[in-house]
Parts: sequence; C-alpha cells; structure tokens
Amino acid sequence: MSAQSRDTTELNLANQAELEQVAGLGPQWAERLLQARSQGLFVDWADAQRRIKGLGPAKAKRLSDHGLRINGQAWPAPKPATSP
Repeated sequence: MSAQSRDTTELNLANQAELEQVAGLGPQWAERLLQARSQGLFVDWADAQRRIKGLGPAKAKRLSDHGLRINGQAWPAPKPATSP
C-alpha cells in the first residue's frame, strides 16, 4: 500500500522518496522525520512537533498545506479564543 493518496502523504507510512516529494521536504528533512519515526509512530501533529527538532507551527502548517498528514489528519487550524 502506498503512503500517498490523492495528493497527500502519510508521515507514519511514507518512505524517504515519498517524503521528498512533499514540497518543502528535502533529503535532510525527510531523514530527520524518518529518524524520529523510528522511535515510534506519531500520534498527532503535537507529538511530531515534540519529537522533530525544527518542526514549529509554521513549518507544520506549510507541510500540511502541501499534503503531509499524520494519521490522516491535516495540521489543525487554530481554535478560536473563548471568552469567559
């Protein structure tokens, strides 16, 4: 089964070549993602951010906009602030 489907790439399944096809991910970033994944599959974007050095909100959103998914999920949109 391919880690890609309809312009999306699943981080928990993709190999290096598939990751490198995501705009914004070159060989070094793909390697970094695979290294972190070797410790265990990612639960969600927050888990990936904790485990992947340099994966801040802006980078995560950009990768998600280019089709990277974690457990089928896109980067979450910010939740609106709630008033007391």
